[in-house]
Amino acid sequence: MPAVCERRRLALLAIRIALLLIVRRRQERRRRRRPRWWVRPVFVARRQEGLYHTAMQRMREGDHELFRKFFRMTPVLFDEVLRFVLPDLTRQHVVREPLEPGERLAIALSYLASGQDICNVALAFRVGIETARRCIHETCRAIWERLKDHFMQTPTKAQWEEIARDFALRWQFPNCLGAVDGKHVAIVCPPNSGSKFYNYKGSYSVVLMAVVDNAVLRTPLESQRPGGASYCALSLCTRVMWTTLSRLPASSTTS
Repeated sequence: MPAVCERRRLALLAIRIALLLIVRRRQERRRRRRPRWWVRPVFVARRQEGLYHTAMQRMREGDHELFRKFFRMTPVLFDEVLRFVLPDLTRQHVVREPLEPGERLAIALSYLASGQDICNVALAFRVGIETARRCIHETCRAIWERLKDHFMQTPTKAQWEEIARDFALRWQFPNCLGAVDGKHVAIVCPPNSGSKFYNYKGSYSVVLMAVVDNAVLRTPLESQRPGGASYCALSLCTRVMWTTLSRLPASSTTS
């Protein structure tokens, strides 16, 4: 009996020591844990080091060619787009100083035009990754909502006839309503899709098909097809073009 009691006492003592060590380690970890920043130091100097307040302003003042290369538009067009989306991108100053509407637009356009990783875009503008991601989503939504009714209107019958006449006069290509082309947009392979989205370039994509008129201005006819499909243009022409032709007057020379 005395031996059993002694072993039990030693076991309880070992358990107590183990619990004390666990508690002490947790306390040490809490003491070593660095407090989270309200704003990371690299982002504090956003107005002094961020792309929008430094290089972009210099490009606006004297290097429009480089500005166009980075944002796929001129400074004048940038300001025009900003004018449309300004109400949607303006934020009130409540606790932290909000990003300027132009800065939000620049982040989105830089990401869309360059195709860079969102982490690199966020670092260049000295903003957080989640902030950059939110700017891109909100800006794209605002651009679509504000501009679709101005630039994505469906042509009338008279406008379709005018496009056909201009194709014949300018390009000597009669009875044409538009030129069709597509671009592969890289994506992550959807689950259970097999080789449907696998393209000839060795990557996964969807093909964005679009139609332009005689002046290379896009008409609101577009479609998306899996990158592995070889009948994208034919499918688009069959589905969209026949619908368009059915709207033309019977006496039209384009029918």
